[in-house]
Amino acid sequence: MPVGALLVTEVNAPEDVPPLGWLLLTTLAAADAATAWELVCWSGYRWVIARYHSVLTSGGQVEQVHLERRPQLERALVASCSVAWRLLWLTSAARARPDQPWTAALDDNEWQALAGARTNRAAPPAEPPRWRAAVRWMAQLGGFLARTGAGEPGVQTLCQGTQCLHDLTLMWRSTRFPPALRLTCG
Repeated sequence: MPVGALLVTEVNAPEDVPPLGWLLLTTLAAADAATAWELVCWSGYRWVIARYHSVLTSGGQVEQVHLERRPQLERALVASCSVAWRLLWLTSAARARPDQPWTAALDDNEWQALAGARTNRAAPPAEPPRWRAAVRWMAQLGGFLARTGAGEPGVQTLCQGTQCLHDLTLMWRSTRFPPALRLTCG
Protein backbone atom coordinates (compact mmCIF):
# COMPACT_ATOMS: atom_id res chain seq x y z
CA MET A 1 0.00 0.00 0.00
CA PRO A 2 1.47 3.37 -0.92
CA VAL A 3 1.97 5.67 2.07
CA GLY A 4 2.82 9.36 2.12
CA ALA A 5 4.48 11.33 4.90
CA LEU A 6 3.79 14.90 5.94
CA LEU A 7 6.14 16.67 8.31
CA VAL A 8 4.51 19.50 10.24
CA THR A 9 6.73 21.86 12.21
CA GLU A 10 5.70 24.70 14.52
CA VAL A 11 6.39 28.17 13.17
CA ASN A 12 7.31 31.03 15.51
CA ALA A 13 8.00 28.82 18.51
CA PRO A 14 9.24 30.60 21.66
CA GLU A 15 13.01 31.09 21.61
CA ASP A 16 13.67 28.99 24.71
CA VAL A 17 11.53 26.05 23.51
CA PRO A 18 12.26 23.78 20.55
CA PRO A 19 9.47 23.87 17.92
CA LEU A 20 6.93 21.09 17.94
CA GLY A 21 7.15 18.56 15.15
CA TRP A 22 4.65 16.03 13.93
CA LEU A 23 5.09 13.30 11.33
CA LEU A 24 1.79 12.28 9.77
CA LEU A 25 1.59 9.10 7.70
CA THR A 26 -1.31 8.91 5.27
CA THR A 27 -2.61 6.81 2.39
CA LEU A 28 -4.11 9.91 0.77
CA ALA A 29 -2.16 11.84 -1.84
CA ALA A 30 -1.12 15.42 -1.13
CA ALA A 31 -0.32 16.97 -4.51
CA ASP A 32 0.01 20.53 -3.20
CA ALA A 33 0.37 22.50 0.03
CA ALA A 34 -3.37 23.20 0.34
CA THR A 35 -4.21 19.49 0.14
CA ALA A 36 -1.42 18.65 2.60
CA TRP A 37 -2.77 21.22 5.07
CA GLU A 38 -6.29 19.79 4.68
CA LEU A 39 -4.95 16.31 5.56
CA VAL A 40 -3.21 17.74 8.62
CA CYS A 41 -6.48 19.39 9.72
CA TRP A 42 -8.41 16.14 9.23
CA SER A 43 -5.88 14.30 11.33
CA GLY A 44 -6.42 16.85 14.09
CA TYR A 45 -9.96 15.52 14.56
CA ARG A 46 -8.67 12.06 15.50
CA TRP A 47 -8.47 12.94 19.20
CA VAL A 48 -12.16 13.97 19.24
CA ILE A 49 -13.14 10.70 17.57
CA ALA A 50 -10.97 8.69 19.97
CA ARG A 51 -12.45 10.54 22.95
CA TYR A 52 -15.99 9.99 21.66
CA HIS A 53 -15.29 6.26 21.33
CA SER A 54 -13.89 6.19 24.86
CA VAL A 55 -16.97 7.98 26.22
CA LEU A 56 -19.25 5.66 24.25
CA THR A 57 -17.65 2.54 25.71
CA SER A 58 -17.10 3.74 29.29
CA GLY A 59 -20.01 6.16 29.87
CA GLY A 60 -22.55 4.67 27.47
CA GLN A 61 -21.34 1.13 28.14
CA VAL A 62 -22.21 0.20 24.57
CA GLU A 63 -20.10 -2.95 24.76
CA GLN A 64 -22.38 -4.28 27.53
CA VAL A 65 -25.43 -4.29 25.24
CA HIS A 66 -26.39 -7.84 24.22
CA LEU A 67 -29.52 -7.69 22.13
CA GLU A 68 -30.39 -10.25 19.48
CA ARG A 69 -32.79 -8.29 17.29
CA ARG A 70 -31.49 -5.59 15.03
CA PRO A 71 -34.20 -2.95 15.74
CA GLN A 72 -33.60 -3.21 19.49
CA LEU A 73 -29.84 -3.00 19.00
CA GLU A 74 -30.18 0.04 16.74
CA ARG A 75 -32.34 1.86 19.31
CA ALA A 76 -29.86 1.03 22.07
CA LEU A 77 -26.97 2.31 19.96
CA VAL A 78 -28.78 5.54 19.11
CA ALA A 79 -29.46 6.16 22.80
CA SER A 80 -25.85 5.34 23.75
CA CYS A 81 -24.49 7.61 21.02
CA SER A 82 -26.70 10.47 22.23
CA VAL A 83 -25.52 9.99 25.81
CA ALA A 84 -21.88 9.82 24.72
CA TRP A 85 -22.18 12.99 22.64
CA ARG A 86 -23.82 14.89 25.52
CA LEU A 87 -21.19 13.77 28.04
CA LEU A 88 -18.38 14.73 25.68
CA TRP A 89 -20.00 18.09 25.01
CA LEU A 90 -20.56 18.79 28.72
CA THR A 91 -16.97 18.03 29.70
CA SER A 92 -15.37 19.90 26.81
CA ALA A 93 -17.63 22.95 27.19
CA ALA A 94 -16.92 23.09 30.93
CA ARG A 95 -13.21 23.36 30.12
CA ALA A 96 -13.62 25.77 27.19
CA ARG A 97 -16.22 28.09 28.79
CA PRO A 98 -16.05 27.53 32.57
CA ASP A 99 -17.56 30.90 33.46
CA GLN A 100 -20.52 30.83 31.09
CA PRO A 101 -24.02 30.39 32.54
CA TRP A 102 -25.25 26.81 32.60
CA THR A 103 -28.55 27.60 30.86
CA ALA A 104 -27.23 26.36 27.49
CA ALA A 105 -27.03 22.81 28.83
CA LEU A 106 -29.90 22.46 31.32
CA ASP A 107 -33.39 23.84 31.47
CA ASP A 108 -34.60 25.79 34.51
CA ASN A 109 -35.95 22.75 36.34
CA GLU A 110 -32.71 20.82 35.85
CA TRP A 111 -30.32 23.49 37.10
CA GLN A 112 -32.65 24.39 39.96
CA ALA A 113 -32.86 20.73 41.02
CA LEU A 114 -29.07 20.50 40.80
CA ALA A 115 -28.60 23.67 42.86
CA GLY A 116 -31.21 22.46 45.38
CA ALA A 117 -29.38 19.15 45.81
CA ARG A 118 -26.08 20.99 46.19
CA THR A 119 -27.25 23.63 48.70
CA ASN A 120 -29.99 21.64 50.50
CA ARG A 121 -32.40 24.55 50.07
CA ALA A 122 -35.91 24.52 48.67
CA ALA A 123 -35.56 27.92 46.98
CA PRO A 124 -33.23 27.96 43.98
CA PRO A 125 -30.62 30.70 43.67
CA ALA A 126 -31.45 33.71 41.52
CA GLU A 127 -28.73 32.90 38.99
CA PRO A 128 -27.82 29.55 37.43
CA PRO A 129 -24.41 28.15 38.34
CA ARG A 130 -21.47 28.63 36.01
CA TRP A 131 -20.66 25.83 33.59
CA ARG A 132 -17.61 24.38 35.37
CA ALA A 133 -19.31 24.46 38.78
CA ALA A 134 -22.45 22.76 37.43
CA VAL A 135 -20.46 19.97 35.75
CA ARG A 136 -18.56 19.36 38.97
CA TRP A 137 -21.80 19.36 41.01
CA MET A 138 -23.37 16.90 38.58
CA ALA A 139 -20.30 14.66 38.75
CA GLN A 140 -20.44 14.80 42.56
CA LEU A 141 -23.91 13.27 42.33
CA GLY A 142 -22.18 10.38 40.57
CA GLY A 143 -19.39 9.98 43.11
CA PHE A 144 -16.79 12.57 42.09
CA LEU A 145 -15.06 13.72 45.29
CA ALA A 146 -13.84 17.13 44.03
CA ARG A 147 -10.71 17.03 46.15
CA THR A 148 -8.04 19.67 45.74
CA GLY A 149 -5.74 18.65 42.91
CA ALA A 150 -8.09 15.89 41.72
CA GLY A 151 -8.54 17.46 38.29
CA GLU A 152 -11.75 17.55 36.37
CA PRO A 153 -14.43 14.86 36.69
CA GLY A 154 -14.34 11.84 34.43
CA VAL A 155 -16.97 10.46 32.15
CA GLN A 156 -18.04 7.65 34.48
CA THR A 157 -18.93 9.92 37.42
CA LEU A 158 -20.52 12.47 35.10
CA CYS A 159 -22.65 9.75 33.50
CA GLN A 160 -23.82 8.49 36.89
CA GLY A 161 -24.41 12.06 38.04
CA THR A 162 -26.49 12.78 34.93
CA GLN A 163 -28.71 9.80 35.72
CA CYS A 164 -29.09 10.99 39.31
CA LEU A 165 -29.89 14.53 38.11
CA HIS A 166 -32.63 13.13 35.89
CA ASP A 167 -34.29 11.56 38.95
CA LEU A 168 -33.82 14.72 41.01
CA THR A 169 -35.39 16.81 38.24
CA LEU A 170 -38.46 14.57 38.13
CA MET A 171 -38.83 15.01 41.88
CA TRP A 172 -38.20 18.77 41.63
CA ARG A 173 -40.89 19.17 38.98
CA SER A 174 -43.40 17.16 40.99
CA THR A 175 -42.94 19.45 44.00
CA ARG A 176 -43.06 22.69 41.98
CA PHE A 177 -46.29 22.32 40.05
CA PRO A 178 -49.78 22.32 41.56
CA PRO A 179 -51.38 18.83 41.71
CA ALA A 180 -53.80 19.67 38.86
CA LEU A 181 -50.89 20.35 36.51
CA ARG A 182 -48.85 17.23 37.32
CA LEU A 183 -48.66 14.55 34.69
CA THR A 184 -49.80 11.09 35.65
CA CYS A 185 -49.02 7.75 34.06
CA GLY A 186 -51.54 5.04 33.34
